[in-house]
Amino acid sequence: MSGDESWVYGYNPETKAQLSQWKSQASPRPKKARQVQSKQQAMEGVVLVVCSLIVAMAYCNPVECPAKCECDSPRITCEGGTISILDKRLTALVIQDADPPITTLNHAITQQLEHLVKLQLDSVGLTEIDPGALATIQRLETLEITNNRIATIGPATFRNCGKLIYLNLENNNIEIELKNLKSLCIGGIKFNLSDDLVNHNKLPVLESLQLKGDPENKLRVTNKIQENILNMTTQSLKNLELSYCGLASPKIFTQANSKLQNLKATDVKLVPTRLSLWPKFELPKIEILDLSGSPYLTKLFLTSNAPTTLPDLKILKMSHCWIRDFPESHFEQKTPNVKQLDISHNPLECTCYGISWIPNYVRYGKLILLNEENTICAIPKHLKDIPLLTASLCPIIPTPDTTSTPATYTTSLVTSVDTTVIPEESHSSSPGMTTTNKGNLLLVSPVIIMISFITLCVCLIV
Repeated sequence: MSGDESWVYGYNPETKAQLSQWKSQASPRPKKARQVQSKQQAMEGVVLVVCSLIVAMAYCNPVECPAKCECDSPRITCEGGTISILDKRLTALVIQDADPPITTLNHAITQQLEHLVKLQLDSVGLTEIDPGALATIQRLETLEITNNRIATIGPATFRNCGKLIYLNLENNNIEIELKNLKSLCIGGIKFNLSDDLVNHNKLPVLESLQLKGDPENKLRVTNKIQENILNMTTQSLKNLELSYCGLASPKIFTQANSKLQNLKATDVKLVPTRLSLWPKFELPKIEILDLSGSPYLTKLFLTSNAPTTLPDLKILKMSHCWIRDFPESHFEQKTPNVKQLDISHNPLECTCYGISWIPNYVRYGKLILLNEENTICAIPKHLKDIPLLTASLCPIIPTPDTTSTPATYTTSLVTSVDTTVIPEESHSSSPGMTTTNKGNLLLVSPVIIMISFITLCVCLIV
């Protein structure tokens, strides 16, 4: 039985000819589907048009860069003693080496900078800031006035600077008071730090403090200043950096209620203190401790008799500190949770007593050795200039006892290649017995026992 076969073809009409239909004169007119754009498509179209207009306006109206300036929107860097009217789209201004110098920062200058978010004046010859001049720049968040000759700053200098959170006054000799400041960096070649310059009353919400001296002129930090800083660490201060400073005492490390999380004391000189009088380190919240370039401070931290434990410490840096060894017992007692360690650029003594545990910790993923290419051995001679992680450590020298008691082997330091011997410990072997003889004895003993047993059986039968 067979039937008719029908084929149906579907397609999307694209032209009017394809949309044509056969109709008689009496039939109604054909209906056309009306296409309406969705609201989402309409919104996307509007956004696209607006973005295109903004790009076109920026292209047709580029930022005008004043003379002696380089513009990299939104930042502009200028050299010169005059400040031109700036484009409102520029939010960061840097002026360096002004000639002629800008001696006073006044309203005439700041009223042209009211749109700035960051202002940096470096070596412009500034000696004075008019009270209230900075209040014109209401959006100002970062202010750096470095390498100038400012002597004093009045109490109204930073009034109405409610958004200012970072202030850098390095290489100025000034007095400051700012209730909203969170980050402060001061110091310089000829900077003298007065006892009451930094305290909680003047800087109640300060979170980060940097005190920087000079290699030739250490910044002197008196006991009074340290007491002020200690008080701040119990309130809001979490990050403290001391660079090229001279400490009259180690008080800054002895606050049981300290909230410090990051302490960087690099190239710090400490007045010699007897180890027996060294107080206990009290930094319960410290997570990063950097003592690089401060050998005496590092020595006191590692060898002080007072018990010291920093439970939250994760990163410890002690490069350029003349460290010879760092026993595992010190590590477990003082810094049990450290995950990253830097002891580079030190004359390391690569022996069993000192740092042989470090390669094992690194190998098993318990520790990350920072700057490992510069962590090299100094002694013994056969390991000199070899990286710690590739050196073969723990040579042992046998010292047999000459008395009638069984001999024991003791571990000692090796200072030359000629004396390197690696024996095995023995507590039950007779004096003078070597490992090879002991092994031969273990092989021969079963044969002797078997022969003795056979001889005994033959004797009993006979």
